[in-house]
Amino acid sequence: WLLSTLDDVDLAVRESGGPFFFGAVFSVVDMAFASWIGRAAAMLSFLRKVDVRRGGGFPGVQAWLAAME
Repeated sequence: WLLSTLDDVDLAVRESGGPFFFGAVFSVVDMAFASWIGRAAAMLSFLRKVDVRRGGGFPGVQAWLAAME
């Protein structure tokens, strides 16, 4: 379910125009998802060898992570 949820998050960010959940505007949604996405990326890297930060099939999440740094 982690991969499918991350797919949904990726789609939401891409549909907004990114890099944040509301396009170019940083919001409380980005703050709420910050720890979850970070942990999901770490778990997928460790358990599935999926590098969310450098590809991995999640361009929206990748752009979001870059913008959050």
